[in-house]
Amino acid sequence: MSRGNLYNKYRPTYFSEIVGQDIITTILKNAIHKNRVASSYLFRGSKGSGKTSTARILCRGANCSSFADVGDLCGTCDGCTKALQDALEIDAASNRGVADVSELIQTLQYRPKFVESKFVIIDEAHQLTSAALNALLKIVEEPPKHIHFIFCTTKIRSVPTTDTEKAFETLASRCQTFDFTRIASEDILTKLHYICDGEGCDVSDDVLVSIVGRSDGSLRDAENLLDSVLLL
Repeated sequence: MSRGNLYNKYRPTYFSEIVGQDIITTILKNAIHKNRVASSYLFRGSKGSGKTSTARILCRGANCSSFADVGDLCGTCDGCTKALQDALEIDAASNRGVADVSELIQTLQYRPKFVESKFVIIDEAHQLTSAALNALLKIVEEPPKHIHFIFCTTKIRSVPTTDTEKAFETLASRCQTFDFTRIASEDILTKLHYICDGEGCDVSDDVLVSIVGRSDGSLRDAENLLDSVLLL
């Protein structure tokens, strides 16, 4: 049996592998086909619903030279294999200040090295300070043609009350927004069966159903729980 972190090992790398977000993947694939990938996106939803994985796949797909022919990522061209090397992934929980954003904006003046489109993926974007969000606003409104932003957040839409919440809503209004739903139990169960087959493990349906129940719609939590079970 091959061991390792199951969540990372079985993380989707193609649109066809994304679980439970069919409408979103269809829209994003059509955007690539029609060369209408937006300059900024907001991916909003609960943890483990596939936001960051989808952001990475969109980054690669938008740069894939064979996407129109294959209908998904080809997996072999420079766009598929090198786009993430040009991408910037930022954890806003630890890089949340205006100085961090200023440094980011400074780096965006340089064109990507390997591909045509450079993606900036900001995880937990709601944790940026109001000053940082305001500093981002102009470049999000008028980005260079080769730059695309994807803001990922677990914060569900609510009436903004604080300055930070108001600044985030202003930024969000400049983005094409997708609401990621909690993943259906049957979809999580199917993925767990797939992982067990891939790992050569025989885990009873009762155990897998119990894992699904405890995951609360989060595929990541379910995969991490399965990881623990396989170590017993």
